[in-house]
Order: sequence, then C-alpha cells, then structure tokens
Amino acid sequence: MTRLLLCLTTLTVLVPGSLFAQGSRRVQGPTTRQRSTQATQPTTRRPRPSGGVLQVQKLTLEFERILKKWSDESAKIKKLKGQHTQFEYDTVYNVEKRTEGVLYFEAPDKGRIDMKPASIKGQVSSKKDKKTGKPFRLVGGDPQRWVCDGKLVMRIDDKEKTYEKVAIPPEAQGKNMMDGPLPFLFGMPPEKLKRRYLLKLQVNNTERIIIAAKPRTAQDAQNYKEAQIILNPKTYLPSAIRLVNPTGNSETVYVFKDLVVNGRKSLNPFAGSPFKPSLFRYKQAQINRTAAQQGSPGRGPTRPAPRTAANQR
Repeated sequence: MTRLLLCLTTLTVLVPGSLFAQGSRRVQGPTTRQRSTQATQPTTRRPRPSGGVLQVQKLTLEFERILKKWSDESAKIKKLKGQHTQFEYDTVYNVEKRTEGVLYFEAPDKGRIDMKPASIKGQVSSKKDKKTGKPFRLVGGDPQRWVCDGKLVMRIDDKEKTYEKVAIPPEAQGKNMMDGPLPFLFGMPPEKLKRRYLLKLQVNNTERIIIAAKPRTAQDAQNYKEAQIILNPKTYLPSAIRLVNPTGNSETVYVFKDLVVNGRKSLNPFAGSPFKPSLFRYKQAQINRTAAQQGSPGRGPTRPAPRTAANQR
C-alpha cells in the first residue's frame, strides 16, 4: 500500500505452510516448485531499472480473466477492515516471530495496521531447521502500529511509547494504495500488473486461487524477491500473502480473516478515526526526511531514530 507497508474472506488461521499447498503438496520455502495451472511459466531474469522498457508478459485467457476480475472487484472497495496474523520466518537464526491485529483501509490513500504479540502458548512453529529437523523457536512479535493518513506515515512503538512521522511528498499524495511496495492486498489493472511482475497461476479451483509474482523492476526487487497471493475465488479478497525478502533468508506470511468491505461507520460517536490515533503520553522520535528519502518508496522508518522531543499532548 502506498506509503504504508500494509500488510494486510473469513479464514481460520492455519499453519502457514499449508496455506500455499497445491493439492497435497506444500510450499517448503522460496525454492519449492509448483505445477502451473495452464499458465505461463516466468523465466528467471534480472530486474530491470525502473525506467527501462519492459515487454508485457503473455498469459493464458484463463489467467487474464482472473486478473481482470481481481482488478474489477478491488476497484469496488472504498473501505476495508479485518483481522490479520503475521508470521515472520528467519532462516538464519531459525526463529519465527508471530503478531496479530486489525487492519483498516479507506480509499484512496489511508491505511492502518495494528500489530501485537500473538498468543503462542502451547504452539509449535511450522518451520523446521533443514539440518536438524527441529522446529524454529517461536516468539511473539513487537507491539506496534503503522498509520497512513494520506499525508503522513506514522510508526507507533507501543512498547517504548514512541512514534515516528514521515511526510509523504506532495506529488505522491492521493495515489492509490496498489501503487506501493505491497500491492497484493488489492488487484491492479492487468496490464500494469504484467509490466511490474512476472506472473504464474499456480492454483485455480473452487477453493482458492494462488498467484506467484516476481518483481521485474529494481524498485520492487528492493522490497521482496518473490511473492505468493491466495485469493478467495468467490470474493477475490486475499486470504494470505507470502513475501520472500531480497536475500532469500527470511519470509513473511500475512493471513487475513473476517474482512468486511464497505462496512458502515461505527455507531459509537467516541470511536474516532482509525487514521488519527491518540498519542497521549507518547514521545516523538525526530527524523528529518520524507518517505521518498528512505531508499524504498512506501516503507516507513525501519528503526527508531534518536528520541528528542517531549511528550505529545
């Protein structure tokens, strides 16, 4: 989503590895091969610079129809709210970090994702060390919130009681969320999607649609090496998104459930806007830069800057 790493159908939270299974097969990691469902197999290519001319990938009529439907249904979404669980797998230290929370979206450029440590008591990671066969160490993630109000991106650290603000350049304000580094929460126009990614239709049945995507531009390749998206074929809303980081040594799976499209406003007059969170008793960490100066468009500050300001009143 633009200026916000939003990550983001009713879906019971399952063991993430099973979500991307094709039939009885499971995706074990970024190198697992899956059989295509009458779709074009993308070739391995080095991502081109953002300004380069890219040849549009030719897909089957079946795949074109799916992409068109995904784009059309996404265009109808003016507001979105739902639950999410995030699974981060670090294959260097064999650690799984798990968080959960609520997400919000309001067209064209507002978004929010809340994260808190997930309940992991009595649970075991689905990932295992390839050498020893032992499950990854499972830990709860850090409590934090990411908020975009269309003009600012804000990262709120609920553990340290601090927050960071990054201004969105005027020329980038008001852009659709699909133009950010995580566009898979919503479908973009097929021609634009094909110019930006090498695509493969891995599964297409009455239960799920699984699409694999690899960046074609250097800009997208800075954010992830490859992605998988599970769509609900009835609603074309995402059930899960899997992202592999550029080095291939970690991956993140977002699982969504209880997604409500274009729901009514809260009847509680004191509820307030989710894009204007209260920062009472939180301290601001000063960062003198805009979102465009952080090396990767759309990504908020990745680590706390020196905390120099007084409490927000």
